[in-house]
Amino acid sequence: MTQNKPISLAQRKKKLSPEDRKELNALEETMNERQKMFCINYIGDLNAAKAARDAGYSTKTAKDIACENLAKPNIKRYTDILLKSMKSSKIADQTEVLEKLTQILRGELEIPTTKVKKKENGAIEVTTENVKAAHGDIIRTAELIGKRYGIFIDVLQLDGEVDMTINIRPASEDPEIKEKEE
Repeated sequence: MTQNKPISLAQRKKKLSPEDRKELNALEETMNERQKMFCINYIGDLNAAKAARDAGYSTKTAKDIACENLAKPNIKRYTDILLKSMKSSKIADQTEVLEKLTQILRGELEIPTTKVKKKENGAIEVTTENVKAAHGDIIRTAELIGKRYGIFIDVLQLDGEVDMTINIRPASEDPEIKEKEE
């Protein structure tokens, strides 16, 4: 199995918008070298304590330093911008997925399908035609969209506060028990 080569800070910066690049450079001015290294290491696997150790902080204090660093607004923003550079245009986001599912559900999306036929003379004919989603695919799409919006919830979930008073008294004073005994 091949291991991915880590992306350098310069390569990450190239993926950012000019505004983000400018903000990243300004934030770098507010941080020391270990803090910058912490951020770069942190976005690799999101393990803050390990990132602190790898940045040169003491093993004993790495966990505390990591928490302190992530609580600092400039470091938090710096890591957020670097994480943004990891987004790929090849990966669909939530909106794109929902749009595609909706197109399938509405019958607006046609899928190219290749058909291969053997002619009588032995020649092979390959044709491509656009086909709308099958009925089963449309039903499955509706289920996925329904799950996303919580349409198919079997359990009723209520959130809120309820004032409750519980009176504890001896059984001899309970009127319901007195009625049963009589």
